[in-house]
Amino acid sequence: MGVGAMIVGGLWSMVGIRHGIANGVRDAIAGFRAKNPVAVARTEQDLSTSKILLMLAAAAFVTFFLYESLTGSPSVALVASIVMIIASFFFVAVSSYIVGLVGSSNNPISGMTICALLFASVVLLLLGMSGMQGVLAALGVAGVVCCAAATAGDTSQDLKTGYLVKATPWKQQVAQLIGIVLPVLVIAPVLTLLQAGYGIGTGGANALRAPQATLFASIAKAMFGHEGLPWGMVGLGAGIAVALIILDESLRLRGAAFRAHVMPVAVGIYLPLSLAVPILAGGIVAWQMERAASRRGPAFLAAAKNIAILISSGLIAGEAIAGILIAVPRTLGWELPIPVIDSDVLTIAAMLAVAGWIYQAGRSVKVT
Repeated sequence: MGVGAMIVGGLWSMVGIRHGIANGVRDAIAGFRAKNPVAVARTEQDLSTSKILLMLAAAAFVTFFLYESLTGSPSVALVASIVMIIASFFFVAVSSYIVGLVGSSNNPISGMTICALLFASVVLLLLGMSGMQGVLAALGVAGVVCCAAATAGDTSQDLKTGYLVKATPWKQQVAQLIGIVLPVLVIAPVLTLLQAGYGIGTGGANALRAPQATLFASIAKAMFGHEGLPWGMVGLGAGIAVALIILDESLRLRGAAFRAHVMPVAVGIYLPLSLAVPILAGGIVAWQMERAASRRGPAFLAAAKNIAILISSGLIAGEAIAGILIAVPRTLGWELPIPVIDSDVLTIAAMLAVAGWIYQAGRSVKVT
């Protein structure tokens, strides 16, 4: 059901921003064609187009060898690289444009990734490239496009902030390049460590959940016939998505305050309950906290949101760091002397305690 709903929701999100897609691609092409004037203000100085094209060529060259190592076929890697370049150019422009309009939180990265996956799968199938090679190539294209679109949105936000404080764009762009290259030296080993310590998306008792990656893998395998999908359930999910789109459009035309956006529902279908329930609980806590803080005025509401976001972000980051640290002894085969308490009551009590802490911190915030 999640596969069907996400495919329809992803395609509809692209339809909904079709004008933004056209404008974004048009602006991107115009930017590459533009000639830099003789005198440019400091706050308008970007990296030269020739340098950008040189770095793009180097990145595409390296990505080709990545695809070759994944598939073991130079021809499949070449086709995947060409598809990746086309899709990345397209969706980077879309991502940058959408972030400028509505912000990064509403950037439809999942929809773009699904569209890139379907596009790559169709091209590879039309050229007779199937089997596990096709699956790996399509997933490789989708992975690079996903990272490119997400990074483009983040970079656009940073450049927009720099514009507001009158920063020099080319210096920011150099910093962005450094900020992209250096984390690669950290992220890859960390993911390898997590895979060795827990397993990622393997379905084991202690495995880390990877619902989106599992969804994309299921779509790719189904496209290439490597693994069947229950197409009745896929059709049901697609039907639910279509019904939600019709309902949402009718609500929009009537100017209703309540909307039935398809993508959040599609995400909710394929997310496991262990993730969906805490998200719902967090939403309820935030709603109640905002109601209590809003009675004291806009300044208190803004301060309450800030403190709640800081606490929540700290908990998320702390949990992630703790998970990485625990994975080290697990990978080495060492059992930590930590008692395992399998109690639903204790788990719920801990969640309620954290929720109460965040609610009380936001409700009692002081504004000077």
